[in-house]
Amino acid sequence: SISDLNVGIVGLGRIASYLLHLLIPFNPKSILISDNHDKNDDIQKYISKGMNIRQVSMNELLANSDVITIHVPLTSTTENLITYEQFKHMRDNSILINTSRGGIVNEKDLFTALETNIISGAALDVYEKEPYDGPLANLNNIILSTHLGSNTSGCRNLMEQQALDDILHFYRGEELEHEVPEYE
Repeated sequence: SISDLNVGIVGLGRIASYLLHLLIPFNPKSILISDNHDKNDDIQKYISKGMNIRQVSMNELLANSDVITIHVPLTSTTENLITYEQFKHMRDNSILINTSRGGIVNEKDLFTALETNIISGAALDVYEKEPYDGPLANLNNIILSTHLGSNTSGCRNLMEQQALDDILHFYRGEELEHEVPEYE
């Protein structure tokens, strides 16, 4: 059960904060947070609710988590954040979840880590190239799904509102706020 697990969360932004909220009733054994910014003020409310949560280094999170979930944007510093070197630091029973962005987890290294049982499993809905059509699909210790992060009513409503706003800006001769670049 989740109450017996150490959950590692890489990146504590809006989505990971919501995940923390969802974890409250399950009361994981511990929650380890790794973020480039000091998140101790953000986690105080969870500590006050009796949760065992603390911010740690990435290496400590990798070494001590049963489940690791990634919630960071894809930038030059997060591209290939998780490679074979990081997999070697993980527990052999750990599970990696990436629903943030493709390219953060090196897919070739993930394949090797799963194939050689360095980690026990993974779940992805984001890939370096989408739709995914690669060797991870041949493994039985991974769950691959299509990228559905934007498939929420709130996100869809915001996208529709932004499109409508830009249509109005266009007809008024105003500058577009969310212009889509031309496809070449």
